[in-house]
Amino acid sequence: MKCRGGKYRGPENARRIKAFVLLLRHSGLRIGDAVTLERRRITGDKLFLYTAKTGTAVYVPLRYDVLIALEAAPKINEQYFFWSDESKPESASGDWQRVLKGVFKEAKIPDGHAHRFRDTFAVGLLQAGVAMDRVSALLGHSSIKVTEKHYSP
Repeated sequence: MKCRGGKYRGPENARRIKAFVLLLRHSGLRIGDAVTLERRRITGDKLFLYTAKTGTAVYVPLRYDVLIALEAAPKINEQYFFWSDESKPESASGDWQRVLKGVFKEAKIPDGHAHRFRDTFAVGLLQAGVAMDRVSALLGHSSIKVTEKHYSP
């Protein structure tokens, strides 16, 4: 992806974007939670977090390629993977939304948005036989009814 400004360019920017996309795809995190993900939340191959929307504590196993991509991404902050802590989280999330818009455009995916990664994560778990209540907890939904409404079909 072409860099249109910012601190990182070329391969460094590509590594950051790849790590961010893989994290979104394989963690089920909302974009705001991914942007403000603290490094200390990953121990071994497990991501421990409280989702911002519900405060639910969950462990999400991360694939090896996600862990490698996170390690390879340029460090912009000692505490966070994708946030400098120099702006509001909402502003940083907006920046990442714009980056992803460019990724989807280059990939020729019309109407692409960050939530598609979360949907793919949830559907993959359900297709693998993970119970609806567990998927609901991993997504940080306030009720299993929310998960059933969106993913039962």
